[in-house]
Amino acid sequence: MNPQTGLLTNGQSIELPKPPADGRPYYKANAINPGGIAVSEDRKHAYVALNAANALGVIDLDGAQAKLVARIPVGNAPNSVVVHGKYAYVSNEGGRPATSEDFTNYSDGTAIVVDRKDAFAITGTVSVVDLAAGKELTTIPVGLHPAGMTISGSNLYVANAYSDSLSVIDRIPKRSFAPSISACRSPEASSAPDRTASP
Repeated sequence: MNPQTGLLTNGQSIELPKPPADGRPYYKANAINPGGIAVSEDRKHAYVALNAANALGVIDLDGAQAKLVARIPVGNAPNSVVVHGKYAYVSNEGGRPATSEDFTNYSDGTAIVVDRKDAFAITGTVSVVDLAAGKELTTIPVGLHPAGMTISGSNLYVANAYSDSLSVIDRIPKRSFAPSISACRSPEASSAPDRTASP
């Protein structure tokens, strides 16, 4: 997209792969269910949440034809992506991986830690991904069903749709994370202004 005009240039369609053929019971066997997408600051790569694969897809935009070149494992059912510098932040609406001690329910082939009565996810996380290394560095617990995100200054804001809250994450290493704050019902997207700063 041209940042001055807002118009698409060199518009292309990118074929995404099917979900992994690993025996899991997918809702749609041919749909990897792409979600949020973000573009790197140098505009050479795009990063897309591959919901059914629990991965962050890396799309090369630098060639004549854009194409998916890598998949980076993240949390369960990734929803949205924001990029700042060499890091990507991915909201995982399905939360952390389940253990043998957890009560679970399948969501598009993935065992999700859920409430025993109503079967909704009871964890939510944000993955911090090192884009240069191509790997997840850590996961941060947030509210339930984390969805839209935005960055302002040193903070990452995460809208938690099922817990009606906004998580505020301090992105500066070795500083504590701020707690969630209350919000109106179903804050599916965060719209705080993007006033990014280093790192």
